[in-house]
Amino acid sequence: RVVVAVEPRSNTMKMGVHNDTLAGALGEADAVWMYRPPGMGEEFDASLAVLGDSLRVFDDYDQLVNDMSTRVRSGDQVIFMSNGGFGSARQTLTALLQRTRGS
Repeated sequence: RVVVAVEPRSNTMKMGVHNDTLAGALGEADAVWMYRPPGMGEEFDASLAVLGDSLRVFDDYDQLVNDMSTRVRSGDQVIFMSNGGFGSARQTLTALLQRTRGS
């Protein structure tokens, strides 16, 4: 499976410039975790609604990582997309999976 975590960090993402195309770009992913930064409005949520059950949205990095750690499967290809540090989510998830799954 291909699973994706996205942090809309750039100004164009935060302004909603990509709202019309973001869901289409993520549509082939088997699962999508989206971090919702402060100030992202209802238009952002509505634009992603077409992703249905494959989408999980969080406004807290730790909650996002904890949810990912329970749903990511062995063999999954995990992609983190951000123009910033993503709250160290990648590093935190890697460490958590290594501790809980022993690899």
